[in-house]
Amino acid sequence: MAEEEAPKQPLAIEAPSSSDDTIKLNVNGDVVSLFDKLGPTIVSPEGTLTRIGNWGEMKDDERMRVLRVLGKRNQIRLEALRDAAVETEANPGQQGEGGAGEVPVAQEP
Repeated sequence: MAEEEAPKQPLAIEAPSSSDDTIKLNVNGDVVSLFDKLGPTIVSPEGTLTRIGNWGEMKDDERMRVLRVLGKRNQIRLEALRDAAVETEANPGQQGEGGAGEVPVAQEP
């Protein structure tokens, strides 16, 4: 007879040791912050993600301005993407019905 095992508790993950959410790696004895090297994530209107190519060369005041503008813009774009997803779920058959940029299909008599 097979014995039933008691349900196992999922393993707990340790809480971060500091309030800093940036990921830091130890590379050849140096501590490197991925955020400092890669910079913030940019959300495009289509929902793709990119990064700022010259983030590592920017001065602190430039970074602060970019973060301020980018934070607001990303929030607006994410909200628009969420709204579009909800609308698509609510009206699944409506997407693609005579929208802009579509080629009409000829109807047979």
